[in-house]
Amino acid sequence: MFPGMFMRKPDKQVALKQLRVHVAMFGSWVVAIRVAPYLLHYFSDNNDELVLDFFLIRLIRCES
Repeated sequence: MFPGMFMRKPDKQVALKQLRVHVAMFGSWVVAIRVAPYLLHYFSDNNDELVLDFFLIRLIRCES
């Protein structure tokens, strides 16, 4: 017969421990992906900022 047919049911404590490990790994990946853009922006040499000043644009259009 097939050896996989008669496998034992996994122990509940072992399954919960493995679940905790996998949840922790998933959480750490999510944190790493969320933090990476902020770290890259902080350590980059590019200090250009995009400033949208609508008040200034309105004044320039009114004067011309």
